[in-house]
Amino acid sequence: MAIALECIFAFPSRKIFFKEVRKNLKPGGKLIVVDFLINDKINNLWQKLETRVLNHLITDTYGSKATQNINFISLRDYQEIAQNTGFQLEKVVNINKNVQPTYPVINKLIVKSFSDWITATGLEYFSLSDLISYEILVFQ
Repeated sequence: MAIALECIFAFPSRKIFFKEVRKNLKPGGKLIVVDFLINDKINNLWQKLETRVLNHLITDTYGSKATQNINFISLRDYQEIAQNTGFQLEKVVNINKNVQPTYPVINKLIVKSFSDWITATGLEYFSLSDLISYEILVFQ
């Protein structure tokens, strides 16, 4: 079993990550990914805004990472990656409601500017509206 808990976005490519896990899993092994997913309804718009505006806002507020790109993706994108790398999506568990109460606490700790407030409030709104969801994905 391999678990990617809030880290898969830090790798340069989810597809390469899946391929490398596939090489190292025993037959019948599972990959569990915990990630924020973009709702398919806004995925195209999000992808356009992400490279122009959102990457800058989010990394300034929450910190940068190895790739300097946020690259949120949708469930459909994960299904395509799984299919192309020999995995099958076995289970999806939406835990969005369980993490929403953390936003006010985290926002108090990280918001230091108007830009931070815009970012944190925006992500909270998207989460409350199920436009971004926090999901556990189980692949076999």
